[in-house]
Amino acid sequence: MGSQATKMSGAAAAGGGGGSVADEPSSSAASAANGAARASSANQQQHQRTIDASHVPQDLAPTVAECVRSYSQLEALIDAHPTQFTAAVLLPILTRLLPGVVAAIFGGMVEVPLPQLALEVAASMTSPHRSAVSRALLLLAMRLLGVLLPIVGLGSFLMRIIPQLPLPQSLSHGCRIAVAIERLTRRLKRLERGGDWARWKPHLEMLYLLRGKRPVVLGDEHFDAFSSWAAIIGEREAVRQWKVLSRGVTVDHNGQQRQLMDGDGILFDLSYYVPALLASASRLFPHHTFDPADPPTELGSATYPSYTSMVAFELFFRLRDGHFPRYIREFQSHRSASAASQRVCELLAASPSDETQWGAGAIVFDKQYSDGGGQVRRVVFGSEVIGEGHMVAIQLCEWGHSRDVITYSTESAPHDKTRNVVMRVMGEHLEGKVWRGERER
Repeated sequence: MGSQATKMSGAAAAGGGGGSVADEPSSSAASAANGAARASSANQQQHQRTIDASHVPQDLAPTVAECVRSYSQLEALIDAHPTQFTAAVLLPILTRLLPGVVAAIFGGMVEVPLPQLALEVAASMTSPHRSAVSRALLLLAMRLLGVLLPIVGLGSFLMRIIPQLPLPQSLSHGCRIAVAIERLTRRLKRLERGGDWARWKPHLEMLYLLRGKRPVVLGDEHFDAFSSWAAIIGEREAVRQWKVLSRGVTVDHNGQQRQLMDGDGILFDLSYYVPALLASASRLFPHHTFDPADPPTELGSATYPSYTSMVAFELFFRLRDGHFPRYIREFQSHRSASAASQRVCELLAASPSDETQWGAGAIVFDKQYSDGGGQVRRVVFGSEVIGEGHMVAIQLCEWGHSRDVITYSTESAPHDKTRNVVMRVMGEHLEGKVWRGERER
């Protein structure tokens, strides 16, 4: 597993809030309290914020493991003290760890349910009718299967040796423990080691609205989006993340529900098209730094500074097609020399990362047409600015001699928060024209 040199935070090592975990579920409350106190004492002796997993006393490793906040910290403890982590200890720790990791990465926009099998196995492991001898035999069987410390790729191995895996009720108790631990570990590894998930926060808010204000739920099929770790590594980071998040997402297309993604292809116009990922920065976006994990992308006649920008535009198209968020206000100018028109040009040319221009919480997505057909910039404000479950999008467009500003919002009238962000982005002069819906001819 991971290196024993992996550091753990002092808070995790302190054991605060977690009871002792022994090899047998019947450990006494006194032992738990004593273990927690010793863990706290050990932490107080540390003079730094982090400690090495190997420095944790062996008999306290399970107690400390109950308080870790990431799979990498747990993995370091297991590497340092492998004999302390039987299945009876490991399964409940993994079960408690998964929701915390998901919340830290995605907040409330994504749910990753605990595998039902893990819940059933955890309950059966604490049953008073299961003898200590049976538990010992089950643990021995799991060690022989090599699943006490699961590694990536183990799922396919279990599929071969357990043909009835889709029917877990028919498996022996030992095999069900093995499968439960493997599924939990796979979820944790692919979330923690999946890269920068924060890039998808605005997209998850769009999916939340697209799904009728229901969070995305990542089940087994999402974590099985790739057949092997090699297949995962072979994809660009943003692409593989989106394949996980978008799996099973359907959209309304001419009155019919269709999958948004089909392999590498995204539903575009009447069919699925595979976006082209560029190998270097695009001259169309001088303010964007090239990111090989999220590279410039072409789809149809449009070029985007990143794969995430392309996905954002397509998601918003689906939202707008469903009239949610709603069209609120629009300003249009055909007078290129007017102050308002010049202000739109300034906003289109501004750096997308300039927080003094856009304000805190703004995410900027860009799109340009390679045939000279125009430029579109969409400035999105989500829940942290507008309120839980709400979104505002300000669309800036340049089409030949025409300059447009269109505002979309999920906020109900009188749209106070929407107008505040429009004022902040546009400035008082242009904001007034936008809010009055003026046309300059």
